[in-house]
Amino acid sequence: MERELDSTGALIQVLNRQIEEDHHRAPATPLDTLVSPAETFPDLDDHFAPMARQNAVAELGRLQDAWAIGVLERLIGHADPQTRLLAVLALGQFDTVSVTPALARVLEADTNAAVRNAASGILAKRTVR
Repeated sequence: MERELDSTGALIQVLNRQIEEDHHRAPATPLDTLVSPAETFPDLDDHFAPMARQNAVAELGRLQDAWAIGVLERLIGHADPQTRLLAVLALGQFDTVSVTPALARVLEADTNAAVRNAASGILAKRTVR
């Protein structure tokens, strides 16, 4: 089913593209050395990509569009703990039980205490209702 590209769709598309790029990025080798002083400047994509990803994740949580759940569930396994935390918090904004298994997996398996604590708090609030 094709969906018109609205703000949620655009954010999902960008996040999916970043996830794929992260999975297919070639590892650095010893041959990746600086050749000139101009190369000491950071790659702006590498510098701003984490902030853009984190802002997109937070916005998807704010929008609470069910189409975003899939990409947010993918991002709870991201290498960056801040991205995982924001994905957990974004999933916590959805008022649906379908995100509960993903949050439970985070609680059981995430290596970062802040991410696990966020999942725990969200799950605890859901059981009180």
